[in-house]
Parts: sequence; C-alpha cells; structure tokens
Amino acid sequence: MSIKSNEIVEMVVSPRIHASQIAYLKVLVEEYLEERTYLFPNVSLRPKYNFLSHFHWLITMFGPLIRLWTMRFDSKDSFFKRCARYSQNFINITSTLTEKHQLLQGFYSNGQLFPEKMKLLKGIPFHLDL
Repeated sequence: MSIKSNEIVEMVVSPRIHASQIAYLKVLVEEYLEERTYLFPNVSLRPKYNFLSHFHWLITMFGPLIRLWTMRFDSKDSFFKRCARYSQNFINITSTLTEKHQLLQGFYSNGQLFPEKMKLLKGIPFHLDL
C-alpha cells in the first residue's frame, strides 16, 4: 500500500507528467482506494479521498498540480491567524495584522541579526577552569 501511495505522491507533485502517466495515476488511485476500503472496512473514507480520485482529471485540465499548489498561501495565512490570536485585539484587526506583517518583512529584509565577523574592542579573557 505504501508503494502505491509513494507513486501517487510522486506523480501528483511532479513538474512534468506525460499523458500515459495520467492514465496510470487513475489506475493507481482506484487500486489504492479499493485496497484502503478492503483493509479498513469500518473506517469511512474522508472527503480528501474523493478529491484524490479527481486528480487525473485536474491534471488533464490544468497541467501538473504542483503549479496550483497553495502551500505558500497556507503558510502566509497561518502567520496572520497566529498574530490575530495572540494579539487579543480585534478592534482594528486589519491595521494590527498589517503592522505585524510589515515588521516581519522589515526583519527579513534587514539581513543577518549579527555580522559574520564580530570585533571585540574591550573585554576580559575567559578561563575555562573558573
């Protein structure tokens, strides 16, 4: 079962896919779903498995699904959710989120927090035996 799921994942996230591989993906997904229902008869399939059965059609319509990936959006969305939750201030939430995001972007564009080579002007020697 894991071999089929690995093959499915590799095809779904591949940047290029041939038409013959799309047909093979459809067969793999059907076999995977049948095997899953056989191995776990008491567990009903979640909606994500229904979405999985439509991947071959989506690839035919839109091309490789890696180009439609929403992972970056989810990462950005989780940042805003976390900021809203921690701020506990919902009076002008858009202003709060905008300010937090701009501060984060300024931090990222500033570069490194410390320079690579730090120069020590004054100090005392450190002795390990102390």
